[in-house]
Amino acid sequence: SLAWETDLESAMQLASRTARPVLIHFYSDNCTPCRILETRVFKDPKWIAAVNEDWIAVKVKAEDHPELVEYFGVLRWPTDVYVTPGGQELDRGVSPQSSEIYQNLLRQLAKRYKATLPA
Repeated sequence: SLAWETDLESAMQLASRTARPVLIHFYSDNCTPCRILETRVFKDPKWIAAVNEDWIAVKVKAEDHPELVEYFGVLRWPTDVYVTPGGQELDRGVSPQSSEIYQNLLRQLAKRYKATLPA
């Protein structure tokens, strides 16, 4: 299974040390699409591998962190915000409900991020 980070600050530090971008996943317990992601996507070994290969993943429960919801301008859940270790936004959007589509998005964004790194 994926070991989600729960603290954004420590996740950003880890991302900086490992030169990996950060997937910030905003969710709510009373969100049906969020629960579907938990069972259909987040348990898929291929999705987990795609995350573990290139990303530091942080799970943010919206109700518990209204300051992060406001800071990132998240208006609904589930929403993912993809950022560099320095905090620059790479992309954002509603979390894909398909593991395959989600994996492809993660790979494309990671590739784009890696292209910005010095050789």
